[in-house]
Amino acid sequence: MTSQSPAVTITHPDRLIWPEERISKGDVAEYYRELGPNLLRYAADRPATLVVFPRGLKGLFYYRRERPANAPDWIGGAHYALRSQPATATLILLDQIEDVLWFVNRGAVEFHLWTARAPAVDRPDQLVFDLDPGDESTWEQVLESGRLLHALLNEAGVASVVKTSGGRGLHVYVPIALGPSFAEVRDWAKAAAERLAMQRPDLISAAGGATHRGRLVTIDYAQNSVGKNMAAPYTLRARPGAPVSTPLRWDEVHSGAVRPEQFTLRTIRDRLKVVGDLFEPLLRAHQPLPPPPRPH
Repeated sequence: MTSQSPAVTITHPDRLIWPEERISKGDVAEYYRELGPNLLRYAADRPATLVVFPRGLKGLFYYRRERPANAPDWIGGAHYALRSQPATATLILLDQIEDVLWFVNRGAVEFHLWTARAPAVDRPDQLVFDLDPGDESTWEQVLESGRLLHALLNEAGVASVVKTSGGRGLHVYVPIALGPSFAEVRDWAKAAAERLAMQRPDLISAAGGATHRGRLVTIDYAQNSVGKNMAAPYTLRARPGAPVSTPLRWDEVHSGAVRPEQFTLRTIRDRLKVVGDLFEPLLRAHQPLPPPPRPH
């Protein structure tokens, strides 16, 4: 933030973003005004990618990664040299609620975050697993895959946290000490995914790219790459019901006591009053990355 930010006025607050659910742009802004502080804890210094629906979910949408030229000077940015061309992009940094609301007023619904912080955007401090179900797989299969991954991570001696993707999948995060490259972190995640796929070929597939086909749950290790991003904790997702990417307790995954459709714009506040911010350990633990798991 380069200068003091003014209050952000939400224009057209009655415009429906989720027509069937009667959720308006004003409702989205109010959600982020209330839950934004939770999201911002994890956004600090992390480049953000936004999914923007200028006319609601029934209209066209686009992804925004670069800070727009007309953004006010109090919205921060991180410079990043593009490998594919002799240019430098200015990535979006979210420092305060006003930043979030400024983008919401322009149609932003989803907020996704890098696993590295500026200015060292080529050095991750998070290792992530994206458990992506196929179109024929069930939520119970996703939970089972999550339980197997959790056991493997415990065996490796690393702490982890888990959340719903906001869709049908799970996101598992391992906080790591700064140092390894993206390639090293990706190789670690790949080794873990491939070991689980060898153990349970009837359940899990390891792939360097998400797939939504078939009966297997894909562990997408390629999310551990520079420029990739994951749905932020507490972001809304542009899906029916206005779901929220919601942190879980591992015992909820092990017991199977949760379903992703439980957590929406209208229900998440009550959950937070009861359980608090379950993703907070991600901010405290910065553990060295051990040797990668070996095949059994």
